[in-house]
Amino acid sequence: MIKRYPTRCTLCGHANTLRVTLGINARQRHTFECQGCGEDGVIELSLDFVDRETIEIPGLGKITGPRITDVKLENAEWTQDEGTITNLDATFLVPEDQLHQDGAFPWMHAMKDVVRLAEDEGPRYRDIIDEAGMARGIREGIAATLKSIELRKRGKDDLARVQLDELTKITGVHIQGTPDAIAIVVSAFIGKSAYGDVHTITEQAKRAFELSPHQFKELRAKLLADVVPDFLDRQIEVLKDYLRGYDQLSQAWFYAARGVTAEPQLQPSARALHLVRHFYGTAFEQLSSGLVLPACLNNILNGRQYHQFERMDLKQYLSTDKSGRARCIEARIEFLPLWSEFDSTLRNGSHHQGLRTKQNSKYTIQYRTGDTKPWQDISYSDYLIRCNKIQICLLKLLCLQMFVFGRDAFEKA
Repeated sequence: MIKRYPTRCTLCGHANTLRVTLGINARQRHTFECQGCGEDGVIELSLDFVDRETIEIPGLGKITGPRITDVKLENAEWTQDEGTITNLDATFLVPEDQLHQDGAFPWMHAMKDVVRLAEDEGPRYRDIIDEAGMARGIREGIAATLKSIELRKRGKDDLARVQLDELTKITGVHIQGTPDAIAIVVSAFIGKSAYGDVHTITEQAKRAFELSPHQFKELRAKLLADVVPDFLDRQIEVLKDYLRGYDQLSQAWFYAARGVTAEPQLQPSARALHLVRHFYGTAFEQLSSGLVLPACLNNILNGRQYHQFERMDLKQYLSTDKSGRARCIEARIEFLPLWSEFDSTLRNGSHHQGLRTKQNSKYTIQYRTGDTKPWQDISYSDYLIRCNKIQICLLKLLCLQMFVFGRDAFEKA
């Protein structure tokens, strides 16, 4: 469903008509560029998915959609005058030639991939959001989970329970405690296409236990004592960053989670680079630190003690450069989904130097790995997709962590 909002830039007075495709969360926020002066404006919508509105469409009959309960503008004001069209979509990238085209339905460009994916599981033609595997209310679900964790850490168990009850309302699944909340959010975020990967990864942990129960138990005890307490904190920090940049990152989730190739002409309709410029670097740091678990499991699978690598011991491994932490598991193809997105060059650009929008370009960003290094180009959409991919790698790793350590790893959560 698309809502039309005529607005006027408060800086230059240019009229911008915003055609906003309603998304999957109770709040969606879009940063758009005034087509008169180029300054950023913001439109934020609050949606009610329960008390829905009914719309009559000629030839199709009545349909329902979420009710808009509030709309806010920043750097813009309401007007009766139609202006330059800007299409805004919270859940799909938009073909560049449709970004400012009236009467366009950008989400329809993704339909061919959604239908193909649906046919893989049997022909079904329902709601595009359902078929794409998107979890409604995922933003609010992540927020409630993170709040419950922080409140519990501060000893506010009663308030934490309120947040878990809110997650129960969002998901329709009774949430007993924080581990349940984490599990359901992770399951929703990685998408059903990733379930096979998670099964394959956890099967390797089972194999390690079967090959050497003693080494597996020693691994578990050692990591629980030394590094596991840090695992969840690292995961939470990245999820917080994802939530801060949600309106940018969510535009590319579908392409990362479903393995769909985004064609070059597809662009994010909302752009606010400052919200996500460091995301990839932060996620890379936390992912590389967490790879110690599959690395130790791999030692057992190779018939060695859990702490004995081919050319070093665990202490030496933990002191190596993080860009090389995946080398010891490269031959273990079953672990590839844990680090399939792991680019140290992009990490260095994001983490140390940051990223910038290329001069005279709206849809290309640049990064470099040092002050004397040349700037490298990457499309904004590709950067967002890769941020989603590395977040999914992190959450697959969290599935492995929860499988190996169970609730012991998250008792402080």
